[in-house]
Formats: sequence, structure tokens, C-alpha cells
Amino acid sequence: MGRNQEAEAAFREEMQRFPTTSEAYVMLALLLASEHRFNEIEPTLESMVKASPMPATYFLAAREMHDLGNDAAARSFRSQGERLIRQDPGQRGDRR
Repeated sequence: MGRNQEAEAAFREEMQRFPTTSEAYVMLALLLASEHRFNEIEPTLESMVKASPMPATYFLAAREMHDLGNDAAARSFRSQGERLIRQDPGQRGDRR
């Protein structure tokens, strides 16, 4: 507790060093939510899907946005993931 700045710096460093790994993006999104920095969450998850533009990544972003109460953004991410599957059915991802 009280070490949010250190955690944020660590998440951002991990995102920079390993941009296609989604865990740091998700953890940062949760940290931002805990600090009521809601306007920074969607851009963080947008960065995640830009770094790893696969259906599973879009579905993960959709789940996180839904869990954080932003259903409009969740629908948008889910729609983009579904579009990728339609374009290339071999890219099926986790739709949780």
C-alpha cells in the first residue's frame, strides 16, 4: 500500500521491455482504476492491442473494460476481435 507510483513505473517498464505481453497492461489498467484515473485505462488497453493485435488480446481488453464497468469500450474491443476472426478464421482466440 502506498507504493502505487513504484508499481506504475514497474508496469510501464515491463510494457516497454515486453510490449506483446499483456499482463503489465492489465495490471496497470487495474491500478489506474484504483486511483480513479479512468480516462487513462482505455488508452492503456489500446496500446496493448496495438502491440499484440490478435483476437485473444482484444477479448482480454473487452473483458477488462467490462469488469471495470465500461461496456461501450468492451463492446468495441470485442467487435474488433470478432472482426479479426472473420478476416482470418485461423486466428480464433479466447472469448471469455
